Amino acid sequence: MVFTSVIPAQGICAAGGASRLWSLYYKTGTPYFWPSLEHSGKNFPSFIELGPGLAANPILHVGEKQTVKAFTPLTSGEISDTQIDPASPFRSGCLFWRKNSD
Repeated sequence: MVFTSVIPAQGICAAGGASRLWSLYYKTGTPYFWPSLEHSGKNFPSFIELGPGLAANPILHVGEKQTVKAFTPLTSGEISDTQIDPASPFRSGCLFWRKNSD
């Protein structure tokens, strides 16, 4: 599960804030035992700071070698790209729904 959150600005009337990108295990809502985000300090947190601005939902891209990147647009105009090592493999392709009739 990959999502963003916002920490509001400190002032009562202040606009803005800072955003975080989270990566948690979908079954428990906690960090997976194998880390999925790498921080510049070489530790493996459950979230990383994206910086000032409000972040939209991340867009996940699965590469040729099953590498996953999360592209997250911010209101500051920047687009954050973060490498993710998911707990379970992502599959890409078409998905068709079919209504079964008796």
